[in-house]
Amino acid sequence: MKNKNILLSISFLILSIFISISIIHFRSPKFDYLFHPQIILSTMDTSKIKLAEIKFKKYYDNSLDVKFVFEYLIKDEEDIRTRTIRFVPNGLGGFLPGKEIGG
Repeated sequence: MKNKNILLSISFLILSIFISISIIHFRSPKFDYLFHPQIILSTMDTSKIKLAEIKFKKYYDNSLDVKFVFEYLIKDEEDIRTRTIRFVPNGLGGFLPGKEIGG
């Protein structure tokens, strides 16, 4: 009986490790791409809005996270804001409309 419990414990431990590794693998980015376009979007009056950074992350389930970093310069005060949009595959080779996640 004792050997059976030990064998069952070891089997459960191996299965738990396998499941944990699988979850980590499938949620880690397949690729991660970053570029800095430095595009000025608006320069009305004294304010300036610049698209400073775009970062793409594609996951193994083919979902795509796109992170936009905007720099606002209003009256000599710099404010940096980020927006992350997640696109999920629609099964037809494209993506469903993006949803904003996080900050």
